Amino acid sequence: MFASAHSFINIHTHRKPRLSNEFAIRNAYLKDVRATSYPLSYGLHPWFSQTVNEEKLAQTLTELASNPLAWAIGEIGLDRSNGPDIAIQIRMLHVQLMIAEEKKLPVIWHVVRSYSDILPFIKKTKVQHIIHQFSGNLTEAKKLIDMNCILSFGKNLFNYRSDDILRYIPYSSFLLETDTACHIHIGDVYEKAAEIRKTETAVLKAQVFYNFEQIFGKHRQ
Repeated sequence: MFASAHSFINIHTHRKPRLSNEFAIRNAYLKDVRATSYPLSYGLHPWFSQTVNEEKLAQTLTELASNPLAWAIGEIGLDRSNGPDIAIQIRMLHVQLMIAEEKKLPVIWHVVRSYSDILPFIKKTKVQHIIHQFSGNLTEAKKLIDMNCILSFGKNLFNYRSDDILRYIPYSSFLLETDTACHIHIGDVYEKAAEIRKTETAVLKAQVFYNFEQIFGKHRQ
């Protein structure tokens, strides 16, 4: 079970794959999802940081991260627009980053109005970091890329919030996703990204596959 250079790689979605050639990492929150044919990411979303204590979170996530289908920890992070007090979010973030490092799993981040807040955590945690649905500015993008982060783009490309960022960042620094979108599929995202990058979809597929393989290549059988 691995993507190919012809796959539409969907790095973060809350839905089952919708295309025959879609390779998706599906967000499972903290649910024990195992009977699937695609990889999963597990984590406590910052909006729900008050729903579990640190001890229970550590126990649950450690068990879930031992699932062979667990390819990433996420989505986790910080959100200054929604969710409980930021101090509570930070406590839960610490727990999850520790487990990501122990299990050597990439982290898929949810970040809203807190890009500067996450930089110390990224610097300290020695795993690959993927910023899902990146919506920051070019200065924030450059800081994250300088720290070897990957920025992921999806439905935000259709409202021109992030197209300038995608246009100018290196090919090696981005992936694509659908997140919770139901009105677009990953093929639409690739077409839009290719338009923004002024390239062919096939060329974009090859580069996204290369980026994906650099992170998840150990799962190739």
